[in-house]
Amino acid sequence: MNKYNPHSIIDKPWNKYLPFIKFCLIGETNVAISYTIYYILSIFGINYLLANTIVYIMGISNGMIQI
Repeated sequence: MNKYNPHSIIDKPWNKYLPFIKFCLIGETNVAISYTIYYILSIFGINYLLANTIVYIMGISNGMIQI
């Protein structure tokens, strides 16, 4: 009896690239969140060095949460 699974052909390539796709999506959300927070902090007149430090810390936090 042949236990051929037609979905195994489709699942293998997708599962191979799934970590890379997840990595790209997390990176894109980090960039969007970082630019948004930096823009908001610059509107409030916060020094760019302090704003950049806050954005950096929040970007790291966001990346760790999404893993």
